[in-house]
Amino acid sequence: GLDAKMAQYRDGAHFVRSVVDKVGMTEFNAVWESADNLPSKAELADPDAWVTRVL
Repeated sequence: GLDAKMAQYRDGAHFVRSVVDKVGMTEFNAVWESADNLPSKAELADPDAWVTRVL
């Protein structure tokens, strides 16, 4: 329910902050270039894995 939705928002915000802090907003924007660049559930919890895969 509502708690699960709030956890999704929290996890998403953590992912974005972590990636932007590490590589900057310009590099983060690769997330929008292709559906293949969207983070997996595992990558949401491990932003460095997404950075390694996409960038």
